[in-house]
Amino acid sequence: MTPCPGCSRHVRDGELACPFCASALAPPRPRAPVVGRVTRAAVFSAALVACGGKKDEAKPAPPAGSAEKLDQDFNQLLGSAEASGAPHAVDAAVAAVAVDAPVAVDAGVSDEERTRQLQRVQEEQRKKREQLEQEQRQRTIDDQRIQQRDWHNVAKPYGAPPARRRIV
Repeated sequence: MTPCPGCSRHVRDGELACPFCASALAPPRPRAPVVGRVTRAAVFSAALVACGGKKDEAKPAPPAGSAEKLDQDFNQLLGSAEASGAPHAVDAAVAAVAVDAPVAVDAGVSDEERTRQLQRVQEEQRKKREQLEQEQRQRTIDDQRIQQRDWHNVAKPYGAPPARRRIV
């Protein structure tokens, strides 16, 4: 829309004469094509094409007896033990203590070592129990504080008029 030179009212760009005052209008100037949007779209398209590079190729599985295969198996077992929350088993004696199963005599661990391992596991379990009990006590205290709070004595927002005093 462009203003008419005679009456200053807006007229469509394609009109040859003003529909209000009938004065002749200058022929419309040809507009330049919108390049900014096309350029921006082209930039984003090029970026999208550039990001779509080649995909990561899967590595072949290592041979069965290699150290890489053993590391992968160990990490997989370790990950499943962490997900289940089970304690990490260093050897058969620790695994047996963790599940309270009897340990074979020839497991390669002395009685003193088994006793220390058992004491460590029991100490960890005791600490875990104490921590859970402490958290439960704290939750109970927090719940009591919330219940004791005076919900009717709330501060007025800034700029609110003073409370009315009722005389009965």
